[in-house]
Amino acid sequence: TGTTRTLDQHILKLRQKVEANPSQPVHILTVHGKGYRFVKSAVSG
Repeated sequence: TGTTRTLDQHILKLRQKVEANPSQPVHILTVHGKGYRFVKSAVSG
């Protein structure tokens, strides 16, 4: 069994890999009372 913070730790590791600034995420957002939301970035070109 994991702790209640297991998911939070996995999200933190994902943010560290995909976010330019993990402390101010723009791709993996926290939706309070619900969970998390992934925001796809726009591709220019």
